[in-house]
Amino acid sequence: MRTRLFLPLVLAAAIFTAQPVLSQNTTELFRQGIAAREAGNFSASEQIFRTIISLEPNNPGAYVGLGNALGEQGNIGEAITNYRTAIRLDPNNAAAYYNLGRALFKQGNIGEAITNYRTAIRLDPNNAAAYTGLGAALYYQGNIGEAITNFRTAIRLDPNNALAYNNLGAALRDQGNLGEAINNHRTAIRLDPNNAPAYNNLGNALRDQGNLVEAINNFRTAIRLDPNNARAYNGLGLALNAQGNRAEAITSYRTAIRIDPGNPFAYNSLGYILYTQGNLSEAIDNYRTSLRLNQNRNPNERSLMTTTQNNLRLAEQRLAEQQRRR
Repeated sequence: MRTRLFLPLVLAAAIFTAQPVLSQNTTELFRQGIAAREAGNFSASEQIFRTIISLEPNNPGAYVGLGNALGEQGNIGEAITNYRTAIRLDPNNAAAYYNLGRALFKQGNIGEAITNYRTAIRLDPNNAAAYTGLGAALYYQGNIGEAITNFRTAIRLDPNNALAYNNLGAALRDQGNLGEAINNHRTAIRLDPNNAPAYNNLGNALRDQGNLVEAINNFRTAIRLDPNNARAYNGLGLALNAQGNRAEAITSYRTAIRIDPGNPFAYNSLGYILYTQGNLSEAIDNYRTSLRLNQNRNPNERSLMTTTQNNLRLAEQRLAEQQRRR
């Protein structure tokens, strides 16, 4: 199962490198816009940066700030428009390219995201966040080797980059390097003890290693930190099933589906355990749902599709045999 990667939040200070503000008034507004965003008051941050733009329509940093505030509110399309305006005003604005790449990644436009991350790195070769973002986009495309190279570069530039360590661990797990993957996830947790995705990814690697008790503990920690973490519930279900605790595993899979009805992994996992219990009709329904969702959501996840197709075929054959005997 492909591990989910996460992108770093933009460093607010980076957005103001393009040109100095022209008055003490806008300097104070910039400070307030940053403070509002850091406090999680994204709508207030949006309004402040809109005010700056009304005062200085050609200030690229203000458009980046507005894009950040819009993106935090889920308005990715308008965020992208503002980043593009910043780039038009200042074609050498590395932060605008980085943030545009991040927004495009969220939108699923992976190819263009990679292009913008590369431009950000060319303009600012020491931007650790851009290397982390580029690595995540390359990983999504299946380019694991180059993704790992970029994550390592990000860590070299910023040894306290918990996200880069977590993403590096996920990529190393995909390569089968479980020992180093576990070490990197543990480092991410040491740097950020409330990092729910890192606990989830550590749980995945420990489960692969056969350390089910510690894997379950880490999945439960991820869930405690983020009760809506559908992937952690799915991972917990897999570990519980491997322990032979099928009843609790089914509960975990169903919780994952309730939280994220579009998660193809949970439907496949639930289908498998139902199949082993002889509940073939419901197993088939879950396999079919998994395939449909995977085609719509992440067509690059070929391994899941192949596994689910094989599981569905076996369940349908077994059901047909049962019906012939009746």
